Formats: sequence, structure tokens, C-alpha cells
Amino acid sequence: MTGLNVILNLVLIPAYGYLGAAVATTVSIVIYGLAQSAYIRAMLPKYHAVFQIPAVPVFGAIAAGILAWLLRDVHVIAALAAAALLYVTVLLVGGFLSISELRSLAAGDEAKI
Repeated sequence: MTGLNVILNLVLIPAYGYLGAAVATTVSIVIYGLAQSAYIRAMLPKYHAVFQIPAVPVFGAIAAGILAWLLRDVHVIAALAAAALLYVTVLLVGGFLSISELRSLAAGDEAKI
């Protein structure tokens, strides 16, 4: 996977700069994760976990990304703060965090989670 990342960087960075580096890294990480999953399924079939992506954080991330994009002409700190606030709001309103997790976060006691 390191070789794939190097090749993608050599191809994408000259053409797309930092965006090319981000795409190369993301593609390499996704392929690495898929390869790990395939290996676990083939070699240790009793131990693979079902991969589920919870909808609430995905929706929150998409909404935050759209908001950051819409506010791209505003000051970068304000745009990112608004996007982060929207993401946290979606997590809270969507019920992604349980009451006990919220209480632990409020108390600052991670051990009770």
C-alpha cells in the first residue's frame, strides 16, 4: 500500500497539488482497509466484524462540509467553527450519543463510558 501511495502521489501531486496528495492518501487508506477486511474474511472467517457506518455522523459530516463550502468566502475560522457546531448539533439531535455518554463527557470522566 505504501508503493501505491507513492505512485499516486507522483501522479496526482504535480497535477492537483495538495488536493492530489489528499486524494492519493484517501485512496491508499481505503484500499488498505479493504485489503485488510478481505484478508480477515478469508483467513479468519469467525473473527470478522460486520462493517456498519452509522447514518447520523455521515449526515452530520456531509451537512458540515456543505456548510463550510457555502461559507468559503467568509473568514476561515468562522466557517470551520460554524461547520463544527453544526456537526455536533447533528450528533446531539440525531441521538448518536447516549445519555450516559453525555453525562460522562459533562463530568469529564471517560472511565464510566
